[in-house]
Amino acid sequence: MIPDKKTHKATITNCLRFEISEEATKYDKPRYLEIGFDRGYTMHTLAEEFDTLVGLDNNPMRLSETTKLLKDCDNTELLLGTVESLGSDHWDVVLIDAAHDYTNVRNDFTHLLELNKADNYTIIFHDYGLIPMCGVKQFVNELFSPEEFQKCGEKDNYNPLGGAINDWEAAMVRMTPEFTERCLDRLSRV
Repeated sequence: MIPDKKTHKATITNCLRFEISEEATKYDKPRYLEIGFDRGYTMHTLAEEFDTLVGLDNNPMRLSETTKLLKDCDNTELLLGTVESLGSDHWDVVLIDAAHDYTNVRNDFTHLLELNKADNYTIIFHDYGLIPMCGVKQFVNELFSPEEFQKCGEKDNYNPLGGAINDWEAAMVRMTPEFTERCLDRLSRV
């Protein structure tokens, strides 16, 4: 059985998995990118919802472990590296769940904007509500107005294994080419 965040702190809740699955239905032949795949639990549970899933992580040990878990998932690809090592491509749904400090969240998001400039897609910032990892929430709240993102996942009691929470599990932003340009402009001024 694949654990969720209620039993393994480095993954997402089943509630958020469902919401990501719902997001996949909005796209034709949906493509998924996960930045920071840890052990691959999220990718494994979403493999049937997406045509293609790409996982990116910078830890070789995670790559080896996750490769074993996903061995029967023919539509998955695992990459070792950081967002800067991604080539130009298109993803419909992106989960940012790597380093949670402000600088890394901003860096991951900025590089994604450059790669997906002309596309409509969805970005989900995981661990939005974790207090020790307030860089996610700080970045999202600084860059977006409350009307520009949607809080999602679990609201309460989703991280009993450590880390205090003070808000929803994640924040979801639906990107368009025009909104991408506005975000790039905002980033240049912040």
